[in-house]
Amino acid sequence: MVEPTDVGIRIVTPRGALIAALTADCRAFERVRSIVFALPDRSDAGPRHRALTERGPDRAAARAQDRDAILFDLGLGSVPIAAAIRSADPELVAALRAGCGTDLFVPRAMALLGAVAAASPQRVFESGLGRIEVYTPIPPPKGRTNPGPHTHLLPQFFGRRAPPHPDDPILPAGWHAALSVFRPRFTAHEN
Repeated sequence: MVEPTDVGIRIVTPRGALIAALTADCRAFERVRSIVFALPDRSDAGPRHRALTERGPDRAAARAQDRDAILFDLGLGSVPIAAAIRSADPELVAALRAGCGTDLFVPRAMALLGAVAAASPQRVFESGLGRIEVYTPIPPPKGRTNPGPHTHLLPQFFGRRAPPHPDDPILPAGWHAALSVFRPRFTAHEN
């Protein structure tokens, strides 16, 4: 279901959702394979959580059926993007509550991360321009990723920026990506 809103778009499918609202301070940058919607860096944006933190029922969820599920910030500490998981599973919620205050990306937190992967909660990513929700299951180790929206939240990449493609401009100083739209890839035989 695609619904235009006054300032953006709301798309909800069985596999995930995108809710985006462009703001007056948003600026679009064209890249080789994408369009990046960026926001200016602001000192008043406030820090994100740096440890697992319960945020309570997710009243902003795209689907009404998910609004009583509990949202937990994963504590990446990134100001532009907050990564979270949402669950109504009482066992997982209890395990996450017990782990609140923990840095999830240190070796001693591997058991909790294993429980999260096994329970396959919904994943939620928020920025100043909206949110993306992913409902597809997390595959088991060495399993296949389902088609459609999925996440790869890999600790070895936190805090690192990929080197830019030579034809891909870096965002100007003072701007951060808040939403990216990727162009489809076409093979030579497609029109």
